[in-house]
Amino acid sequence: MAGVRIARRVSCIVVTVVAIVAVVGGAAKPPEAEAANGLYPLLDCVTYDEVTDTVTAQFGFSNTNGTTMTVDISDNYFDPPPEYRDQPQTFQPGTYHDVFDATFPAGFDGDGFLTWHLSGSSVTARNDPNLYCKGSGTPDTTPPDTAILEGPRGTVGNSTATFDLFSEGGARFACRLDGADFADCTTPLELTGLGDGPHTLDVRATDESGNTDPTPASRTWTVDTTGPAAPAITAPADGSADRDGSFNVRGTAEPGSIVRLYENGSRVGTSETDPLTGAWTVGVVDIAEGPHAYRARATDGSGNVSAETDPLTVTVDRTAPVVTRVSPRGGAKASRNAVVTAQFSEPVAWQAADSAAAFTLVRSGSGRSVPATVTYDPSTRTATLDPSRKLRAGARYRARVTTDVRDDAGNPLAAPRSWSFSVRR
Repeated sequence: MAGVRIARRVSCIVVTVVAIVAVVGGAAKPPEAEAANGLYPLLDCVTYDEVTDTVTAQFGFSNTNGTTMTVDISDNYFDPPPEYRDQPQTFQPGTYHDVFDATFPAGFDGDGFLTWHLSGSSVTARNDPNLYCKGSGTPDTTPPDTAILEGPRGTVGNSTATFDLFSEGGARFACRLDGADFADCTTPLELTGLGDGPHTLDVRATDESGNTDPTPASRTWTVDTTGPAAPAITAPADGSADRDGSFNVRGTAEPGSIVRLYENGSRVGTSETDPLTGAWTVGVVDIAEGPHAYRARATDGSGNVSAETDPLTVTVDRTAPVVTRVSPRGGAKASRNAVVTAQFSEPVAWQAADSAAAFTLVRSGSGRSVPATVTYDPSTRTATLDPSRKLRAGARYRARVTTDVRDDAGNPLAAPRSWSFSVRR
């Protein structure tokens, strides 16, 4: 597990365990003291004699040191006295049950107790005749089971991980990460400094008798702390105009991510991207007239957030354009070389209009449009009709701009504009 730190927590040793415990398989499992020095006492079962009002407790022991230990009365005694109740003073390696019995008064309402202190650990017996008893005098050769109860699964956006490990009481754990060697570990197990990519944790327990789980528990997960690329906004075009304030913002982002659209830091919509193409769409509705700047961010499945896009500017324009100035002015007398112009209140999308229908000049009495070239100057917002030949002297003409003219948002001219002028003789 090179490069990854495993944090260990050391708890204080609890040296007194009460013999009233949870029921397992129809009977209560006896308590096991924590080993202060690799050697600790076991309470296997108790029986109650109603005639004598006494309790008989059966004790065993577990020696995890791998060597025979001798403990004399100074650190191997009972409370209350007498301190010596035929308990052994020599302890072989391994776990043993039903090694000896000790009888003590039950006491009024079962308040009697007997505590065996052994090598810094202790176990206490009380009047509970339902305690489950293990096999008599037989070393424990059954390996424990190991489980990983809590911890990350799937893909996570965190380079740290915490796992809750489980096995039988008194078992110790060994862990390995990504195929490295097993090393001692504790629960909860904390891993830090994990790199992006898949990781596998294997955990095996060893019980107090030295039996090791031959089938370690395993957990595989993936760390992803890299944020996705910023989304792309493909529509509408930056700098475009909209006439009703309702439109769709479209683009692409990392497939399977969530795209959030913002205006001035406030979220206006959310879209889940297509899992294959990454396409996304956010609809905006009833936007106020004027310019609006939108930015988007993507969040992947691990919670990593992308950078923001460059702003997309859309101007909402519900106001129809009007003709504000014309020439020659109505009723004026123009020269035979005159051109006809119409200036608008705002820029218009002249290229999208049919100029032959949008701006016409008709000589009175003929009913036909004068052949002409029509151009538009966006800098002055002015359309110019230039007749193909000189106007007829003394004739009267009528110019007309129709609602085929529209502004950049698509609003048509508020009303057609017509005016007449005469040509000088």
